[in-house]
Amino acid sequence: PYALRGMRMRQLQDLNAAFVGTGWIQTRIDEFNSEHRESISDGTVIELQINLYALDLFVIRPCTSPGDNVLVPKELRLMADLPEAKHHCSYSELVNPAGVRVDYFVSHWWGHPFVDTMAALERWSEQVCGQSRPENVVFWLCFLALNQHRLQEEVG
Repeated sequence: PYALRGMRMRQLQDLNAAFVGTGWIQTRIDEFNSEHRESISDGTVIELQINLYALDLFVIRPCTSPGDNVLVPKELRLMADLPEAKHHCSYSELVNPAGVRVDYFVSHWWGHPFVDTMAALERWSEQVCGQSRPENVVFWLCFLALNQHRLQEEVG
């Protein structure tokens, strides 16, 4: 159920460390922006930055698709504790197949810098929990909770 498609703060931190912290996604973004420079200049393609649009394109959709995922290095998937997808699913379903009870629903803009989103979620977790396990606070974020391969069915 959608209500159980949360992500623990620790899982968000693992996602961030593996794909943002290593610089891997910035390299993909730089390659994309270079390849699409002309279209970006004429306004037909938006320049990518480290935000949810880029995470969806380079991490979420590839990692939640079945098959041998050559687009995302295995060592980064291991660092983020990502199993292989057996079918198209949401990122939350991939990392929490039994589901987890959500503590907080997060409303956000996909274009917001991901580093700022992470900083806000970490600050909130620490304020709410203090020293008692802020890494276990569970958030519901649409880009991770919804199956990005079946949005029409998911959203309606």
